[in-house]
Amino acid sequence: MANVIYLIFSLIYICLICYSYQLTDKKDLQYKFFLAILAALFYDNLISGIGFMIGAGPALKFLNFFRFAFHVFITPLLCYIVFKIAQKMKVKILQSKIADIFVWALTIILIIIGIPA
Repeated sequence: MANVIYLIFSLIYICLICYSYQLTDKKDLQYKFFLAILAALFYDNLISGIGFMIGAGPALKFLNFFRFAFHVFITPLLCYIVFKIAQKMKVKILQSKIADIFVWALTIILIIIGIPA
């Protein structure tokens, strides 16, 4: 049953990616990060949904490697997206260049922490 739910979520993420792509003409960095996160979520749910068909073994292990890589490298990009949304909402403390540097540093630190030793 859980596999069906994962596959349904995959379809929802595909719809969200298509809708988001048409949503704006402005293709800035925040927008590209958002699409990357949606694509990673799609892949994560797709592999989780079809994993039982592939079965345990080297193929599934290989596909899961990319799931974990997306979690490490793409999920921290949410920090930047939230930061940009807060800036657009005129949160005063986030309007400075120091805040921008801090958010980028935080994002990089989260990526580094997520990389297994």
